[in-house]
Amino acid sequence: MNIIRFNDPFIAAISTWPHSGLAFKSPKSSGVETLPFKKWENAPLFQYVTTRSKEKRMLQHMLEAGVRLETCPWPFETFRLEVTQYCDEFWATDGVRHGAGYYRANFIATRRNERVFFLGNVIRLYDETPETMAAARKYQPLIMYMHDCYTSMDNPQEYAYQQATFAGGRWLKEAKMNTAITQGLMDSLAGFIMDSMQPNIHIAEVRPDEPTRSVEWVKARTHFTLITHGHPANKREVRERQSVTVDKTAELKRMCHDRKAHYKVLRHPRYKYAMNEKRYPDMPKGTIKVSACWVGPKEWRDEGGRQIYKILEPATPEAIKAA
Repeated sequence: MNIIRFNDPFIAAISTWPHSGLAFKSPKSSGVETLPFKKWENAPLFQYVTTRSKEKRMLQHMLEAGVRLETCPWPFETFRLEVTQYCDEFWATDGVRHGAGYYRANFIATRRNERVFFLGNVIRLYDETPETMAAARKYQPLIMYMHDCYTSMDNPQEYAYQQATFAGGRWLKEAKMNTAITQGLMDSLAGFIMDSMQPNIHIAEVRPDEPTRSVEWVKARTHFTLITHGHPANKREVRERQSVTVDKTAELKRMCHDRKAHYKVLRHPRYKYAMNEKRYPDMPKGTIKVSACWVGPKEWRDEGGRQIYKILEPATPEAIKAA
């Protein structure tokens, strides 16, 4: 991921929006809707690598739990995101096999008035060939502005949204992008948000280990990532700032080990008040949720010692209120 150049395509698109002649009415506000991305240039930037099957599991969990993107917890209310997805299960359409290569897209996402707004820069699709990539370069950056998005109550597996397209250096007033592309962007964003909500996931800050560089230089190259609870650094014997070797293929497939999050029923008399509370409709009184606990060091280096990882502590309700 080129962190320094990440913003460039979005700056080109956003800077031309006021002169594009495009205007949309927002169902939740009066007047003409403008781009709602405020102070996005320095918003937290996530690097997220996933698989197609994992994204499908996240979306299925979203559907079963009745989660709505416009109201569920986000890691940050405004964030930037690079998604790279690999296909671990191929699929076929009319006898043609699909899933070669990988999928990549960049995002700026925010929400307002219980609506999701994002810019999605489509960088690469599955099954690309030299011919399709050459044709795509003519229109790069290809950025979709998806706005006023919400989970459709008529069909929970679909999203309701409006869209606009930036291609070839200009906004296209009447262009309607292929539904597979817009749906793919929505699914990628939803998959990341759902994954970040999982109790066995921790958010880590990643910064270069360059002590001689300026604070501004390091800050410009700092990003965030999701760390599974079974990460090799999550062990008591790992020392603070120790170098940790990670098998990236294994980490992509890693499952949470026996210290994963779970539900527990309180039974000791000291919890006599909590024992009579019913927090979850389908579970006995006194049931609480025990989150996964990070037992390793808060900071460690990668194997090459070029980057430092730091686990972020979950925000307390008091901190969220004060923000």
